[in-house]
Amino acid sequence: MPEVSVVIPTYNRARVIPRAIESACRQTFTDLEILVADDASTDDTERVVCEYSDKRIHYLRCDKNAGAGIARNLGIRHAQGNFIAFLDSDDEWLPLKIEKQVSILKNRSEDWGICLTGAQYIKDGSRIAKKSGIVMPNEGDRGNALRAFVAGRWPYVTPALMIRKSVFDSVGCFASHIRRGEDDEFMLRALARFRVAALREVHVIVHMDRVQPKDPDVMVGDRMAMLRTHEPIVRQYLGWSGVRMLRSRVYYDAASSRARAGQHLRSIGWMFRAFCSYPLFTPRRPAQVFLAIVRALKGPKTSPSRE
Repeated sequence: MPEVSVVIPTYNRARVIPRAIESACRQTFTDLEILVADDASTDDTERVVCEYSDKRIHYLRCDKNAGAGIARNLGIRHAQGNFIAFLDSDDEWLPLKIEKQVSILKNRSEDWGICLTGAQYIKDGSRIAKKSGIVMPNEGDRGNALRAFVAGRWPYVTPALMIRKSVFDSVGCFASHIRRGEDDEFMLRALARFRVAALREVHVIVHMDRVQPKDPDVMVGDRMAMLRTHEPIVRQYLGWSGVRMLRSRVYYDAASSRARAGQHLRSIGWMFRAFCSYPLFTPRRPAQVFLAIVRALKGPKTSPSRE
């Protein structure tokens, strides 16, 4: 059996998925399988994947379109490796990524369940939008990792993760009732039980070209579902201050989502709730929400008539 299972969830990405698959095939660590979990695509994804002759590549298909979390769960169920790494179908890995993560996790005890790396963000093919390394003081401290995650001070992307398969046996897979933010919901469960190893180097390239705007109603609903589910976990490890911090982060996320959708007054309402929940909390997105408030106070822009 392979040591590592690479799970690539995809939906209608036939044009870009070869980049992801080929970056997995180019890994210096070769004892792996590549599971493409198709979330019921309607384009040529199946044909593109099945044209590869590499025997490590396997095509799986969901019965219906249900979101990236369900596709990842399909890959997890079929995974034979001791370690599972996720790669989004429009992103790519640098060649040493898997080798370095395996080396770290194999030399640590089972309670070190997760290893993650830094990521480089690219837009328009070559322009670097931002570059994010991993900075985690007191590495291995579950309470510290959970607090940093709840506070939004720990940026991560799912393609940067490698997770022991035993973690999924312990805490379960991705939530089936959440379509947006299912990775955050899973990480809250995992961080409460397992320690995280941080590889501070950049080994993931995230392509921003195809990022789609998110439905604010879906985003807010999923964030509130996460809040209801995980307040007890956060309270157990971080106390009521942690719960207030989590509420504030969720409310800021809701404000940001409403702002991006142009719903400025509703954004202001969520931001007020965020501030009241934890006035000292400073998440990563307040500037974006503040700009939405400024736009709301200025009033809607007028545009020339097309008639």
